[in-house]
Amino acid sequence: MHRRRRPTKTRDQKNTYPGTPLARANREASGGITLTVRPPELRTTRLTRGLTQKALAEAADISKSYITEMEAGRRGKGTALVVAQRIAAALDVPLGNLFEDPR
Repeated sequence: MHRRRRPTKTRDQKNTYPGTPLARANREASGGITLTVRPPELRTTRLTRGLTQKALAEAADISKSYITEMEAGRRGKGTALVVAQRIAAALDVPLGNLFEDPR
């Protein structure tokens, strides 16, 4: 018996792919500035604030999976400045506590 495969999203359908309208809009709003996340600090700060990944994602207006991958270190290099600012604002911490400039 064959199992039906779930349809997979193409790169253009994923919001996180650099070519999507949302990603382009975030980059443009950031003036092309990107930052690199510090995963341990992100997780520790979130837990200290008593927030779940879902609550942080909703407060920062990003997906929960994006937060999960950032905390695991699988994502977060090249995070658009506006996204980083929303995460820092949701956690009520300075931007420099969670992100570093890769330059």
